[in-house]
Amino acid sequence: MFVVVVVMVATGLAAALALTDWIGGGHERAGAPNPRAGPGAPSTTAPGSGLEIPRTTTPATTRDPALWPFATDSPWNTPLGSRATFDSREVASDGEINASNGFGVSVGGAGYPLVDQATGRPDQESHYSFIDPERMVAEEWYEYQNPANPNRNSSITDLRGDGLHTTVAPGTGRHHQQRASQVSQLGGLIRVADIQRGVIPHALALALPDRTLRNGYVWPAFGQDGDAAVAYHGFVPMGSLVAIPSWVPMPSGLSRVGQMIWYALSHYGAYVVDRTTPSSVLMAEAAADPLVDPARNDMTAIMSQVRLVTNSDRTQVGGPGTRLAPWAPALR
Repeated sequence: MFVVVVVMVATGLAAALALTDWIGGGHERAGAPNPRAGPGAPSTTAPGSGLEIPRTTTPATTRDPALWPFATDSPWNTPLGSRATFDSREVASDGEINASNGFGVSVGGAGYPLVDQATGRPDQESHYSFIDPERMVAEEWYEYQNPANPNRNSSITDLRGDGLHTTVAPGTGRHHQQRASQVSQLGGLIRVADIQRGVIPHALALALPDRTLRNGYVWPAFGQDGDAAVAYHGFVPMGSLVAIPSWVPMPSGLSRVGQMIWYALSHYGAYVVDRTTPSSVLMAEAAADPLVDPARNDMTAIMSQVRLVTNSDRTQVGGPGTRLAPWAPALR
């Protein structure tokens, strides 16, 4: 289960969306043979909102992988393309955010205190990710607080890689299963740093119920739930990219964090990485729980606009066209 965040929008005659130090990466430009060949002009409008995006600070030139992980061209950091196409069906009518309730992710070694999650219920999953001091890798756990659980396991994730491939942690002797999709649980996570920055500049991670999931996973997932063939009975495969189409206007009345989540979903989307019940769930780290709390009341308005992207795959991540947001800065 997981959490969400939204982009900050100022209202009034001079309405402005304050995207701060992350702005400065290049957009893919029409006719450019290599979208990452050099920097381009940063976005000046927020698609779907019509709001101006001023530069408020000096653009960031590098980023800390402990706070904003994975390669610039990782699916987690690739913005949507302007020619992305969408299935018209509603993916979710409502939603939740998981953080410190036993289904989020506790992150250690990121430069602030680790926040433990709730325990005591047999269904709580105790996801933990521990970042090494060199900020190169993370050891990621399922059932970390429950050593007697036979399904307890861990894996190693390269924080500078694609955020998809992980390796079995030494001594565990089994493939990781922190998420049904078998991708890193740091991928798409709403972080404290995102809220402090005032924008979520990456794709999110989403869990959907059986009624929405379809049997047969797609890239970038490497797996699905073991009972998918009988349990799933929807139209969205595990691993799918879903998003809010850029032409859908942001509803009024969203909290600041709700606006940040809307921005992330309309500029980067969310990858379906796990199963949940009964509602759709965005994933956040446990330390961000109080920060994302205001957005929980926004989830119905936000998630009801999410649609399946129909032309995103490993050959055109996020769909074709000009990127809707800047590329992530290089890792330091």
